[in-house]
Amino acid sequence: MITIDNLIITDEGYLLRRKSNHQVIGKEYLCGYIYYNEKGERLDPPYLESIDDFVEVSESDVYGEIVTRLIREKYTVSDEFAIQRQRDEKTEAFQIYYEYCEECKRKARKLMEEGIYE
Repeated sequence: MITIDNLIITDEGYLLRRKSNHQVIGKEYLCGYIYYNEKGERLDPPYLESIDDFVEVSESDVYGEIVTRLIREKYTVSDEFAIQRQRDEKTEAFQIYYEYCEECKRKARKLMEEGIYE
């Protein structure tokens, strides 16, 4: 990995992946913190790893990623938390959110069936 200020760039033929959930991020990542060891030498972020570009990804991972991206077109993570937290008080808003998520799931299945995402 190459680090320029807060920008992490992988070597040719590699991608960055989060260690915690194995989410593939891409070839570049702008991190919020710079990490150093005891000697003051700069370190790669401990939560990232560089992986081979041709990594196997399961169908359920692809499906989940598509659904999440579609939901993010309308709702942020904070929006989702707020809606779920207030689901008993704001039932109409929750129902609209729920129906949108179900539509995103249907759309993701259709995209995968059509071979748009593999």
